[in-house]
Amino acid sequence: MAGFLFIVSATTPGIYTYLKLTSKSEDGVLLDRRKVDRRRSPQGVTLERRNGERRHNGERRHSSVATDLQKYGWVLVHR
Repeated sequence: MAGFLFIVSATTPGIYTYLKLTSKSEDGVLLDRRKVDRRRSPQGVTLERRNGERRHNGERRHSSVATDLQKYGWVLVHR
């Protein structure tokens, strides 16, 4: 699928293997190799010089991906 990426949790190697075998793209499936979540505790964000909600949206997207990986074992993201 052009423009999309499957990220598969390391705890579900069967899903990773299946998606790799059935995917038309060599780089369309990625195994999540993180050992621990980098954001272990919620911390306040220092005042940004940039305007807008750019950082907040990125954190929400990361949180959603991490949650879906834990819940389902895989997630489909737009590149």
